[in-house]
Amino acid sequence: GKMASALLVAWGKRIAMFLVGLFFGGLTLIPILWAIVRSFGGVLKKKTHAKPAITEVGEHIFVHANGIKFHTVQAGSRDKPLMLFLHGFPQCWYTWRHQLNQFKSTHHAVAFDMRGYGESDKPADTAAYQPSELAADVAELVKALGHKSCVLVGHDWGAAIAWAVAHKYPEIIDRLIIMNAPHPRYFQKNMSFTQFRKSWYIFMFQLPLLPELMMSLKDFAAIKNAFVGRTGVTNPACFSPEDLEMYKYAISQPGALTAALNYYRNVWRPLELRGKITAPTLVLWGENDHALGAELNNGLEHTVTKLTYRPFPNVSHWVPEEVPGVVCEEILRFLEAK
Repeated sequence: GKMASALLVAWGKRIAMFLVGLFFGGLTLIPILWAIVRSFGGVLKKKTHAKPAITEVGEHIFVHANGIKFHTVQAGSRDKPLMLFLHGFPQCWYTWRHQLNQFKSTHHAVAFDMRGYGESDKPADTAAYQPSELAADVAELVKALGHKSCVLVGHDWGAAIAWAVAHKYPEIIDRLIIMNAPHPRYFQKNMSFTQFRKSWYIFMFQLPLLPELMMSLKDFAAIKNAFVGRTGVTNPACFSPEDLEMYKYAISQPGALTAALNYYRNVWRPLELRGKITAPTLVLWGENDHALGAELNNGLEHTVTKLTYRPFPNVSHWVPEEVPGVVCEEILRFLEAK
């Protein structure tokens, strides 16, 4: 019946994505092979990345939830309301260093390495990274941290998961804060040819091995370029060498890169996003995002009943780190609004 047809559609989607991925993969492979040949294999050399010396913004505590051991960084008192931060690809808890500092006085502020990232557990099975599992991680983690609900803050993949949590576990969300990740329903609805072209990497990431090779070449050059390259932040000074090293350290942990890519390898799975989101919701959007167009939010107010939308015209995809001060101000204003 219904389940079988949904599964059939999902598998059709998976096969189609894989085929498009093969096309983009072919285009990617040519420059990769050329780089390998030209450097006599030098670009394949793996460096080990030690944890850089960073200013500590909280206490590092391992927390078990939903069968996973999570590396959390906690700031502020536990008897204050929980503010939980979800990072995106290819990052780790460190995305939220500025916000942890800002909100530790009013909240139990907690950022963590999502499943598969940094120092958290990395299940080997690709299916362990499907959206329903990632949403369950958040719901269970709220409980494991000793709270019933939270202000949930997400960026990129973290925000995509936060959208899913808002539909599946509405009771755990007091307020929802989203940065540069479209609601899955409107990502599909507002898909254009331009956006399809911008999303080439999502298709390419469906392939085995090649994405891992592409991302790790020249000591994770693709990761550095994502932040401070041509399509990165408007002002590269907002990522220090230590910041970049922190992300390389996190993604170079054994199994972390494949785990991070496995989030993309599960996008074809159907996810039930029934009903409306009634929690007050703030969407902050850097409009200089080279991968996601702001038009993907068109119509969002039909699903999110209490929506505040704040576009930032000259800000890239990396909103929490490019304009941390403005982000904190917007969040503060949103939390104080009745």
